[in-house]
Amino acid sequence: MKNLVVIWALFVAWPVLAQDGNWHVLEETNAMDGKKEVYLMLFAQNEVAGLFSPFTPVLGIKCSNGQTGVGVTGTGMLTFSGNVRVKFDNAAVAREFWNMGSGGGGLISPHAITLARKLTKTKIFLFEFSPVNHAKVVVTFDVRGLDKHLGKVAAACGWKLE
Repeated sequence: MKNLVVIWALFVAWPVLAQDGNWHVLEETNAMDGKKEVYLMLFAQNEVAGLFSPFTPVLGIKCSNGQTGVGVTGTGMLTFSGNVRVKFDNAAVAREFWNMGSGGGGLISPHAITLARKLTKTKIFLFEFSPVNHAKVVVTFDVRGLDKHLGKVAAACGWKLE
C-alpha cells in the first residue's frame, strides 16, 4: 500500500525530476535517516479508459526506506482486481496477480526486483488490467533506457542488477 503513495508522490515532485530519454529520475536523501531514495517514472505510450476520463498510466520503480517497489498507477486508474497479464517484447503472455494500491488506484508487483531486472532486458512491456466500469485495457511502455538508471535503485536498496 505504501508503494502506491510513493508513486503518487512522484506527481508532487514532478518539477524536480530529471529526464533522460523517456525516463524521469528523482534522487534524494531522506532528511530523517540519511537514506538515499530513488524514483524512476515512465509514462505509457497510450491513454486508457479511466473511471471518469481517459488517462496515461505510469510505470514507477523506486527504492524508499530500503524497499524496492514496481507499480503501475495513474490519476484515473481505479481497479478492484489485481489480475493482470504482462508481456515482454515477443515473449508469451503471462498471467500474474499484483497487489492493489490503497483505494484501488494502482497495481503493485509482488516481485519488484525480479520484474525490474527483467525490464532492463526488454524493449516493450505490455500491461493488461481491468479498470472499473471498462473492458480490459492494454498499456504499452517503451522501457528502453531503464538499464541506465536501475543501478541507482539497486544501490540504494542494496541488491545487485544480476
